[in-house]
Amino acid sequence: MVDDEQRENERDVAYRIATQIGMECSRDCLLTGPYIKIDENNPESSIERFLHWGGMSFVDYGTLEIVGKQEVELKSSKKIKLPDTQTIINFTSVSKKERFKELVCSLVNNNENVIVYTATKAQVENYARELLADDLLPDVESENMGMFLQHLENLFKNKKGAQWIVTMALKKGIGVHHGLVPKYIQNEIIDLFNNGVLKVLISTTTITEGVNTTAKNMVVLSHKKGRKELKPFDAKNIEGRAGRFIHHYMGRVFVFDKEFLTIKNEATDELGHKFFDRNTPKTSVDIPFIDNCYLTEREISEKKWIADMANSGELPSQILDVYKTIAPKDKYYLFQSVKRMTEQEKEEMRSFISSYNGSKYIKKSGLEVIFGKIKSILPQQGELLKLIEIQRDRYCLMTNLVSVFLKQGFVGSVNYYINSMGVDEAVRYAAKFVFNTLRYQVVKYLGLFNVCYKYALAQERNVETREIVGIDSLLMRMEYNADTPYGRKASDAGAPFAVIDYFDKLYSHQNDAGYELLDEYEKQNVRRIRNIVLS
Repeated sequence: MVDDEQRENERDVAYRIATQIGMECSRDCLLTGPYIKIDENNPESSIERFLHWGGMSFVDYGTLEIVGKQEVELKSSKKIKLPDTQTIINFTSVSKKERFKELVCSLVNNNENVIVYTATKAQVENYARELLADDLLPDVESENMGMFLQHLENLFKNKKGAQWIVTMALKKGIGVHHGLVPKYIQNEIIDLFNNGVLKVLISTTTITEGVNTTAKNMVVLSHKKGRKELKPFDAKNIEGRAGRFIHHYMGRVFVFDKEFLTIKNEATDELGHKFFDRNTPKTSVDIPFIDNCYLTEREISEKKWIADMANSGELPSQILDVYKTIAPKDKYYLFQSVKRMTEQEKEEMRSFISSYNGSKYIKKSGLEVIFGKIKSILPQQGELLKLIEIQRDRYCLMTNLVSVFLKQGFVGSVNYYINSMGVDEAVRYAAKFVFNTLRYQVVKYLGLFNVCYKYALAQERNVETREIVGIDSLLMRMEYNADTPYGRKASDAGAPFAVIDYFDKLYSHQNDAGYELLDEYEKQNVRRIRNIVLS
């Protein structure tokens, strides 16, 4: 989407670049999405230019809905009749919080399931606590649930997992679903909800991102996504979670926030494409992929500088062609900085790489060298720079956090925070660092450093780049929480953390020695994915 926001989600950037490169290689593709608006009568539209460039045609199925929706706006009504039933819900309060609890309990008592949408992760957890506080829902009994709960209770040190809101909510049939809940736990919660074990699912917009449920009812508590207002696209997508083809042909949407309906009924934003829009400012990341006719003079000048650096060898293609969401100028500056490494820094790196590759021992001084090099190209207001600039004893906070993760994984990162805060807060902090900052941001910049480091040393020694040992195994551990091909496959299959470690050890030692140390839920997961991992 082309809009007025200066800050853009990097997933959008990566998707746009991947689409551009992919279509230059092959025109056999389908781009699809819900609630897209395109003005086919406007040849000056940037999306029309993109479609023409790609030789694509636009097919509009936007008017078709295979599952109907019944909207119920809960203003100050003292009672409502559930559509399609004879059930009457009598509200005893005018408070939004109390009416929310009465509605959810009535739906559950009617043996129906319900998704609850709200704007933020904190609100998801707070609404779960509201349902727990009055003990309104019965305990859930299920063999699978029992194994899963036992696993979660023992996940963190001193059985602190039992105090986690996700664990406590599950016992009462409530699923907590947002982006800072580990993915395998999210997936298990969705399975339990679809299988009828859980009756309530409270979520942010993560519920709209590739998740299919059997929910008939959707309760909308907010017209926002985080701090921003929803777009019509978002609102329609949220409402679309109510009802599921084959399961329910009519979904119910209960709306507590009337602004949600106002937004949903507004005209859908017209889709635009930044690469084909003359009037939209381009970033240094975008410029190399855009024809000059859509660039300003300044942007054309920057594009020429990039080409000149590539042609002169000052910015080698091996560096220019990787990590495309990092600006070429930043790649150039980092490469020049790496080439100027002192002999002491080189020795620190050699010792760091040898220790980690040999025994997985982390020499913090090596991490300090790397973070010192990438620091100059990081966004000034970004989380990474902040973590590098905060000192803890002899090292920066980033070095300490990365060291903890490399030694003990996500669970160790949570335990690190549990020392100074509550369990819920510790999980959120650790998850934000591991799943957002570390896995996507730190890995990206360390990956670029790795390429620059190996290329610079290869030039210096006059050898092939493949002969230089870098931090590749460290990057795999950061991105997949795994060290071996088995562990990586287990990670891709959505395995719990201990199961990934089990398959790592199985690959290295070729025996099942660690199997008996797993809990019953983890053993079940080993059996589920063993053939996938070992194939």
